[in-house]
Amino acid sequence: MNILFPYEFKLKRDILSRKLPEYITIILTEQDVCGNGIKKLADTVKWCSELGVKLLSVYIDILPIGVLREELSKNIADSIYTLFRDSGYKVKLFKLCGQEIVEEEVLPFRNKYPEVMVSIGIGGRKELTYVIRKILTRVKEGELRAEDIDEKDVERHLLFPHDPELVIRAGGKRLADFLVWQSVYSELYFTDVNWKSFRKIDFLRAVRDYQKRQRRFGR
Repeated sequence: MNILFPYEFKLKRDILSRKLPEYITIILTEQDVCGNGIKKLADTVKWCSELGVKLLSVYIDILPIGVLREELSKNIADSIYTLFRDSGYKVKLFKLCGQEIVEEEVLPFRNKYPEVMVSIGIGGRKELTYVIRKILTRVKEGELRAEDIDEKDVERHLLFPHDPELVIRAGGKRLADFLVWQSVYSELYFTDVNWKSFRKIDFLRAVRDYQKRQRRFGR
């Protein structure tokens, strides 16, 4: 029996009575998702679904370089594909293949929320480099003048075009460079427990903490 259930029930009830974030981001490392850690993603998606969260993005930071990095990316992508293949959630994976960014979609999609976007080793610097290349290609082909480039042109080419309201870093005090453009006004939350020990009650506490904050959007 879950002895925390009464508290968890009350916490969820209180959270549902207030404004909820529609877009949440979670920052992880490759060590977080090895072994049973990958299954925690499926639990988190279900928790988001219970709260009506529309979009969940997950960044998995991969530190090794070269061949080992690509092998880890492939193994993690395969595990996520297997995990969500028959779930009914819309899941998009972004990973590196050499220097190219590859997008894959896990099907089927039966209109279940949240939609899930997973970045495997593709941080904000890599994403902005990708955006710059896309914009330069448009300029070279005469579709866009350099002097006309503005913020909307950058946002139009982002792999992750939405701005998360809440960014959760599980079990660490260091943020990665994921969503460096999009998360400038996001609320940041660092958990006291590592990812493999992350429970529903920890997720609910993160959302409650977000609800208690007064968002200023840089003002």
